[in-house]
Amino acid sequence: HIAPQIAAATTPRTAFAATAGAPHQHSGDLARFVPTGIFDQLVGPGADPVAPQLITPEPAGLGLFDDPPPIPAALVGTSYSVDPTWNFLGALQYASQTDFLSFATKGEGPFLPMDRFVQSVDAGEITPQLVVWEIPERYLTLSQKVSE
Repeated sequence: HIAPQIAAATTPRTAFAATAGAPHQHSGDLARFVPTGIFDQLVGPGADPVAPQLITPEPAGLGLFDDPPPIPAALVGTSYSVDPTWNFLGALQYASQTDFLSFATKGEGPFLPMDRFVQSVDAGEITPQLVVWEIPERYLTLSQKVSE
Protein backbone atom coordinates (compact mmCIF):
# COMPACT_ATOMS: atom_id res chain seq x y z
CA HIS A 1 0.00 0.00 0.00
CA ILE A 2 2.85 2.41 0.64
CA ALA A 3 4.96 1.54 -2.41
CA PRO A 4 3.56 4.33 -4.64
CA GLN A 5 4.27 6.92 -1.92
CA ILE A 6 7.80 5.57 -1.46
CA ALA A 7 8.45 5.73 -5.22
CA ALA A 8 7.02 9.26 -5.45
CA ALA A 9 9.19 10.52 -2.57
CA THR A 10 12.52 9.02 -3.64
CA THR A 11 15.00 8.91 -6.52
CA PRO A 12 16.67 7.11 -8.22
CA ARG A 13 14.69 3.99 -9.14
CA THR A 14 16.39 0.62 -8.80
CA ALA A 15 15.02 -2.41 -10.61
CA PHE A 16 14.51 -5.46 -8.40
CA ALA A 17 13.63 -9.01 -9.44
CA ALA A 18 11.66 -11.55 -7.38
CA THR A 19 12.12 -15.30 -7.37
CA ALA A 20 10.54 -17.95 -5.18
CA GLY A 21 12.67 -19.24 -2.33
CA ALA A 22 12.74 -22.82 -1.06
CA PRO A 23 9.64 -23.65 1.00
CA HIS A 24 10.20 -24.66 4.64
CA GLN A 25 8.30 -25.07 7.92
CA HIS A 26 8.28 -22.10 10.30
CA SER A 27 7.18 -21.89 13.93
CA GLY A 28 6.43 -18.31 14.92
CA ASP A 29 7.86 -16.60 17.99
CA LEU A 30 4.39 -16.19 19.50
CA ALA A 31 4.03 -20.01 19.71
CA ARG A 32 6.22 -20.00 22.82
CA PHE A 33 3.45 -18.10 24.64
CA VAL A 34 1.17 -21.14 24.29
CA PRO A 35 2.87 -23.73 26.53
CA THR A 36 1.60 -27.22 25.79
CA GLY A 37 4.32 -29.20 27.62
CA ILE A 38 4.38 -32.89 26.81
CA PHE A 39 1.39 -32.45 24.49
CA ASP A 40 3.36 -30.19 22.17
CA GLN A 41 3.12 -32.60 19.23
CA LEU A 42 -0.64 -33.14 19.69
CA VAL A 43 -2.10 -29.68 20.38
CA GLY A 44 -1.24 -26.05 19.98
CA PRO A 45 -0.06 -24.12 16.99
CA GLY A 46 2.02 -26.12 14.58
CA ALA A 47 4.61 -24.99 12.10
CA ASP A 48 3.37 -23.28 8.96
CA PRO A 49 4.71 -23.81 5.44
CA VAL A 50 6.48 -20.67 4.21
CA ALA A 51 8.01 -19.96 0.80
CA PRO A 52 9.90 -16.67 1.03
CA GLN A 53 10.44 -14.41 -1.95
CA LEU A 54 14.07 -13.70 -2.83
CA ILE A 55 14.48 -10.10 -3.98
CA THR A 56 17.64 -9.10 -5.83
CA PRO A 57 18.66 -5.87 -7.56
CA GLU A 58 19.02 -5.99 -11.32
CA PRO A 59 22.51 -5.10 -12.58
CA ALA A 60 22.91 -1.32 -12.67
CA GLY A 61 25.35 -1.13 -15.57
CA LEU A 62 27.86 1.00 -13.67
CA GLY A 63 31.39 1.32 -14.94
CA LEU A 64 34.37 0.26 -12.86
CA PHE A 65 35.10 3.82 -11.66
CA ASP A 66 31.51 5.12 -11.53
CA ASP A 67 30.15 6.21 -8.18
CA PRO A 68 27.12 4.17 -7.15
CA PRO A 69 23.94 6.20 -6.75
CA PRO A 70 22.98 7.16 -3.19
CA ILE A 71 20.56 4.86 -1.38
CA PRO A 72 17.41 6.99 -1.13
CA ALA A 73 15.53 5.30 1.72
CA ALA A 74 16.12 3.73 5.11
CA LEU A 75 14.25 0.98 6.94
CA VAL A 76 14.36 1.03 10.72
CA GLY A 77 12.75 -1.91 12.44
CA THR A 78 12.71 -5.05 14.52
CA SER A 79 13.45 -8.74 14.08
CA TYR A 80 10.50 -8.93 11.69
CA SER A 81 12.29 -6.59 9.27
CA VAL A 82 15.51 -8.60 9.53
CA ASP A 83 14.03 -12.10 9.21
CA PRO A 84 14.59 -13.47 5.67
CA THR A 85 11.51 -15.67 6.13
CA TRP A 86 9.27 -12.60 5.75
CA ASN A 87 11.68 -10.46 3.68
CA PHE A 88 9.97 -7.20 4.59
CA LEU A 89 12.92 -5.21 3.26
CA GLY A 90 12.82 -7.07 -0.06
CA ALA A 91 9.06 -6.56 -0.36
CA LEU A 92 9.51 -2.79 0.12
CA GLN A 93 12.32 -2.70 -2.44
CA TYR A 94 10.47 -4.77 -5.02
CA ALA A 95 7.11 -3.02 -4.70
CA SER A 96 8.55 0.51 -4.76
CA GLN A 97 11.61 -0.18 -7.00
CA THR A 98 13.58 1.79 -4.40
CA ASP A 99 16.82 0.76 -2.72
CA PHE A 100 16.85 0.82 1.10
CA LEU A 101 19.56 0.86 3.70
CA SER A 102 18.45 -1.33 6.61
CA PHE A 103 18.80 -0.27 10.23
CA ALA A 104 16.61 -3.11 11.48
CA THR A 105 18.07 -5.31 14.21
CA LYS A 106 17.14 -8.57 15.83
CA GLY A 107 16.02 -8.73 19.45
CA GLU A 108 16.18 -5.01 20.28
CA GLY A 109 12.62 -3.86 19.64
CA PRO A 110 11.85 -0.79 17.51
CA PHE A 111 13.28 1.97 19.71
CA LEU A 112 17.01 1.15 20.04
CA PRO A 113 17.47 0.78 16.26
CA MET A 114 15.70 4.14 15.76
CA ASP A 115 17.94 5.76 18.36
CA ARG A 116 21.06 4.53 16.53
CA PHE A 117 19.57 5.63 13.20
CA VAL A 118 18.91 9.17 14.50
CA GLN A 119 22.46 9.35 15.85
CA SER A 120 23.87 8.42 12.43
CA VAL A 121 21.70 11.09 10.78
CA ASP A 122 22.80 13.67 13.39
CA ALA A 123 26.42 12.75 12.74
CA GLY A 124 25.91 13.35 9.01
CA GLU A 125 26.73 9.74 8.14
CA ILE A 126 23.55 9.25 6.11
CA THR A 127 20.89 11.49 4.63
CA PRO A 128 18.01 9.38 3.34
CA GLN A 129 15.13 11.00 1.48
CA LEU A 130 12.62 8.75 3.26
CA VAL A 131 12.48 6.60 6.41
CA VAL A 132 10.15 3.65 6.97
CA TRP A 133 9.89 2.68 10.65
CA GLU A 134 8.46 -0.79 11.28
CA ILE A 135 6.89 -1.00 14.75
CA PRO A 136 5.00 -4.15 15.78
CA GLU A 137 1.45 -3.50 16.90
CA ARG A 138 2.16 -4.90 20.36
CA TYR A 139 4.52 -1.96 21.00
CA LEU A 140 1.76 0.52 20.27
CA THR A 141 -0.36 -0.82 23.12
CA LEU A 142 2.30 -0.75 25.83
CA SER A 143 1.08 1.14 28.87
CA GLN A 144 4.52 1.78 30.30
CA LYS A 145 6.52 4.88 29.44
CA VAL A 146 9.36 4.35 26.99
CA SER A 147 12.66 5.68 28.33
CA GLU A 148 14.16 8.62 26.49
